[in-house]
Order: sequence, then structure tokens, then C-alpha cells
Amino acid sequence: PKFDRFSYSVNVDENVTGIPLIQVLALDPDPGKAGKVIYRIVKSSHSNAFRIDKNTGRITLESALDYETNKYHEIVVEARDEAKESQFATTVVQVHVNDINDNSPEILSMPRILRVPQSVSPNSEVIYTVQSIDLDSDRNGNNQVVYALEPQSHFFAINAMTGQVFATQKLIPMTETLRVIAADKASGGHLFSSKDLRIEVYKDSIEEPTPVFTSVQYFVQSDTALEPGATVLTPRATVPNGSPVWYNISSVSAGQFNSKKFNIDHDSGRIFTTNRLDPSDLKQNVYHFIVSAHNRREPLHYSEAGVVIRLLDINIRCPKFPFSEYYASIKENSPPDMTVLPDLLIEDVDKFAGQRLSYQITEDNSNDNFYIDVRHGDNIPMNVSLRVKKLIDRDSMAKFLQGIHTLAITASNQKCSANTRVKIFVEDVNDNNPVFSQSDFIVELKENTPIGQVVTTLVATDKDEVDVGKLTYHVIEGNEDEVFDLEEKTGVVSVKIIPDRERSPAYVLRVVAVDGANNTGWANVHIIILDENDWTPTFLNETFLLNVTEGPTSIGTRMRLPVVDYDDGINRQMEVYIVDGNSNGEFRLDVDEGGPLLTIVSELDREKYNVKDSALHLLFVAAKDKGTPQRIGKAMVAVVIEDINDSPPKFERDSYYQFISEDAPIGIVVAELKATDADSPANTNLVYSFARNTGSGMKSMDFPFAIDPQTGIVNISRQLDISENQQYVITVEAFDGLWKSIVR
Repeated sequence: PKFDRFSYSVNVDENVTGIPLIQVLALDPDPGKAGKVIYRIVKSSHSNAFRIDKNTGRITLESALDYETNKYHEIVVEARDEAKESQFATTVVQVHVNDINDNSPEILSMPRILRVPQSVSPNSEVIYTVQSIDLDSDRNGNNQVVYALEPQSHFFAINAMTGQVFATQKLIPMTETLRVIAADKASGGHLFSSKDLRIEVYKDSIEEPTPVFTSVQYFVQSDTALEPGATVLTPRATVPNGSPVWYNISSVSAGQFNSKKFNIDHDSGRIFTTNRLDPSDLKQNVYHFIVSAHNRREPLHYSEAGVVIRLLDINIRCPKFPFSEYYASIKENSPPDMTVLPDLLIEDVDKFAGQRLSYQITEDNSNDNFYIDVRHGDNIPMNVSLRVKKLIDRDSMAKFLQGIHTLAITASNQKCSANTRVKIFVEDVNDNNPVFSQSDFIVELKENTPIGQVVTTLVATDKDEVDVGKLTYHVIEGNEDEVFDLEEKTGVVSVKIIPDRERSPAYVLRVVAVDGANNTGWANVHIIILDENDWTPTFLNETFLLNVTEGPTSIGTRMRLPVVDYDDGINRQMEVYIVDGNSNGEFRLDVDEGGPLLTIVSELDREKYNVKDSALHLLFVAAKDKGTPQRIGKAMVAVVIEDINDSPPKFERDSYYQFISEDAPIGIVVAELKATDADSPANTNLVYSFARNTGSGMKSMDFPFAIDPQTGIVNISRQLDISENQQYVITVEAFDGLWKSIVR
């Protein structure tokens, strides 16, 4: 849990009860019971005065506080969560009690009968000084006392401010009872007390039997402790007629602190202590009572005088701070001279008037960042404040200080000193930019990484404590295709779309970290996509077409077989080879800087394919990469072999024999000759004819036969005559335009 404030301070009037005092608040962001906060009071300077609601942190004042008893209180509050292994934090609530005018002025002891000689001088001679004490503070005039006589007297008056009683005219023997009123000047309603003062005016006479004190009032001040038996005062009284005097303490003021603390020697009048009286006793330092002097011969004749004893601790009083620790919060970079703590006055500072009271910082872990400003008035410090000396950078403070500077401040009157500690929490101001550990991050990522896979986690730091764990991260550039996702709160970069190196081999993400004040820090994330062997070598075409002409001219014919593999490194290194269609070794597949190159290394013969027209030869090639696993791409080369006239015609028979009758009619078919040519039809347009020289001495024109040049059919062209020639040997030619064959 963490309290919303470093410390709390509250003012409350004394004498009130059952009122809400203040509410403390601690927050715990943990879920469930680990975030449920329970409050309790760990320690209090007034154990029964305060109660806290365990669920809300609201503190209630259960019993009244008394300013006069204790002006300052401290409450230590704990906030603890309900986790199994609970965490807790503490804070301090400082309570300042406001004075309420709840004490009436107390008139110090006065004689029941004040004997005043008739010869007193009017308006100049003080008959008696009425004194009072008021335990309230001087706030709003609560302890400022004024005096009055009610009703007013024709013969006497009282100074409203000093309490001095004096005659207003020449006196005559008389007795008058004056009612003395002591009232405070409180603005919220006056409190007062009263006492009767009986004044007996007597005529001076040597026969007067009543004892007369040398003074009607005795004031004793002591700045040291009075030990038991110490003489405080020896009043003197005489009887005008010379009678002996018997002394007594005839009246002691009410209150347990005066009881049995003084005694008197009845013969000498010496008043002495019965107990040790110490000026440092804060409960009482004023004692007052009546001393009486009696005529031993005529005891009914007596007189009284007031005695006021004040114990002053001026020589032994030590300064005392209201609190042993003070707490303050300031923002870092607060300007010099700014007030950190407005009031560091010691208690009852007015009692140190005239003393050389000094303040100084005696311990300081802030590297001299603060100073004490003391402003004097009436020879005493009237205002003491702690101020900023120079700019404070919280971010440069040591981590173990947790943002808190601690000072020890000493107040000294050169006799003794008092110390207090001041804890100053320096509140973080969001004045720093987030910073990445480096401006450029390089990350390698395999292609085909699945969606959701973490690429990297970006972490920026911010010196400002308020930004711890609260930075947000954003991609500003480089993720246009939304291949990656950046988790805003954690800085985790993950895969959103499966990366393909062949599509984009690298990305540069421009990333910004933003704090609560929109301060920014920038970095570049270079994501290099590592290649995986996911691309099969691919030929430019599934089928390549190569046209060649058979024969010797086919040798050396070449064709490029472009193949690509968009992988990288060893994954794109390939070997190419012929898979099928090269059993006779007519082709060779090489690789040069231009890529795979297919070359015909022996002449092609269309005729061996036994086709009428162009022959088609299918050659299968492959490209295999060196990745793991290896991938193989294939293609087919269709080699079209065009024909040339490289084959002579060939008759179906080596020779023909034919018998025919002499009387066979003209036109009858003697024989049908048939020749074939292995070349394509374009190169086999055969023409049949009789050879000019048949080898028998006859010319072809002398033969009684004719041949159809297109069909090779031989028939009788004129009437046969056996007497002319009994046998004919005829040479027939078949000609394809280049090549000629003969048959007989």
C-alpha cells in the first residue's frame, strides 16, 4: 500500500469530542485481498483520544484534548493489505491543538483586609497591585487580562492593564470592600473571576495595636531550584506600640501544588520550603499565599500581606521542539527560497527573550539543499522556517534515499539544545524523457515464424519515479503491412503476419516510448528475416521449345534455360542436370555466369524417329538447391527436329521381272514401280523416269513402254513386236530432287 500523502497534519480545537478529525488514504493496485487495505493506529501520544475506521481510514476524536496539557499529538497509522504475505506502509498524522478560551483568570492571593494609612497620596501612590494568571494562550487575547472594580468606588480606582490600586482622593478613616474583576480579552467571549478586597483606612498613631508589614505585597523570583528548607522570604512587620509579632501563613491558595510546600518560622517570619521546587516543573511555577502578622499581646489585631513566588527556568530552560520529527513534501526543481516548513519555532519561545537563541542544520544528507530562515522580533525569533537553497533534482538522488532527504535541526540557547529531525519527501516531477538502452536494436527472425511468436521485448527507462511501469510503446513507421504487433504496455514485439523473406528481407520499425507527460524516447528496431529453404528452384518456363535442323548443323545449337531460387545463401545455390531424354548423349547441360545452357553435342537425325514430318524429342531437366531439405524444380525441353533432304529414294525391290504377251494391247500396265524416301514429304516428291542410258544400246525413247513420272506405273506405249526385240532391260530412275536411285 502507498499513502496518497507523505504525512498528514490537522488542527483541532481543545475540549471537543466525537468529531471526524481527518481521513488517511492508502492505495494498493494488487488484485483481490492483496489490494484490500486495513488501517490501524500503531502508536499515539494520547492512547484513548483517537479511533480509526479500519476500512475507510477515517480518524475520529474520541476524547477531548487539552491545550494547556499538551499542545501537540502524533498518530502513527499503518495501512496493511490482506495478502497471505501482507505488505504494509506507515504514515504520521500530526495534530495541533488550538487553544480555546476555557480558563478564567486566576487572581493571586490578596489580603482579606488591606490596611491603608490615611496619609497615602492620591493618584500617585500604589496601594496594592492585583495580579492574576491565565493558563490560556495569547491567541485571540485569551490570556490578556484587564481589571476593573465593580461597582466603582468614590475613593479608589484600579489600572485596567497593570492591576494597580490607588486612591483617587484624600482618604479618611473608613472601611470599604472593593470587588475586583479580572477578565480576559478573548474575542470569542470573555471569562472572568472576582475577589473581594476589604480596605481599612486607619489613622497613623503610635498607639496602634495592629502590626504593619513593611510591604503589603512580596514578590520572589528564583531561577534556580529551591531545595527543602531553603529560605524564600523573611517578611517584616512591626506593631507601632512595640508589641511582639507572631507570624503565620494564614491562607494558602487552592490547589494541590501549594499544599505543604511552604512553612514559616512563627517568631522570625522566615518562610522556607518543605519540598524541592524545580523551575523545570512544567505543572506549576507560580505559588501564592497570604502571610499574616499577629500582635502577640492582642492576637485579634493582625494584618496580612500577599506573597507571590515565581520560579523562573531562564537559566535551565532548554529549547524544545513541538515534534520530534517533522514531515514535508516539495516538488523537485522547486525554486530557491521556497518555504518547505513554515514553522519550526520551539515551544514557549517568548520565555527565551533576551537569550541568544540559534537554529542550525546539524545533519544533512541533501548536499546542502536547504537553509533555516530566522526572523526576529522583540529580541526573540518570531518566525523560523525551512527553505530551499538550490534546485533539487530528485532523479540524481541516491536510490536508497527513496526520494527522502533527512535533516537534523538544532535549537540552542548556548546552555543546552534541542534536536528534531525533518524528513522531506521530494515529489517526482515528470521532467525526463524515456530512454532506450540503445538507439538501434538488431533482431534476427526466421521467416515463416508463426503468428504470436515473440520477436523481442523493448524496454525503456525513465528516471522519473511517477513513470515506473507506466510507459507505453508505439510503432510510428516501418510496419505499414502490419507484419508485427507491439504490445502497448509491455513493449513486446510479436509476429502478426507470417514473415516471408522473399517478399521483404528486412524491416526497420521506428518505435517511440511515451511517459505520462508525453515525453518521448525513440529507437529503431532492425528485424532481419533469416532465410529458410522454402522456395523451390523454378525454371522460367515449364516447357522450353528448341527448334533445330537435323544433320551436322544441329551440333552446337544452344538454349538458355533460366531458373531462379529466391532463397538466400546456400539455399539458393543450385546444380542443374538432365533427368531424362539423353540416353545417346546428344545433349550437354552446362552452367555459366548466364545460367544453365543446353548444348547439342552430336547431330540429330529426324529419320530415326519414324515420323512423317518434324520429329519431337523430349528432354527433361532439373535444378536442385543445396538447402535442407533440398528442393528440386523440373522443366521439359521440347526439341523439334526439322528435316533436311539427306536420304536417297529406295525402290521396294532390287529389280523387277515382267513377262508380257506380244499381242498385249497398248496401255496395259506392265509394272508398277514403288520407291520410298525416309525424308519428310516435303523432301520426298519423287519423279520416276527411264534412264537415258539403259545399258542395252537403246535409247529410252525407243522403248515401246512409257512410265508415269508421279506414280511409277509402266505401260505399253505401242504395239509390241517380238521380232523387234524379245527382251528389254530398262533402267528406271526415282529422283527426289537431290538424290536419285535406279532399279532394272
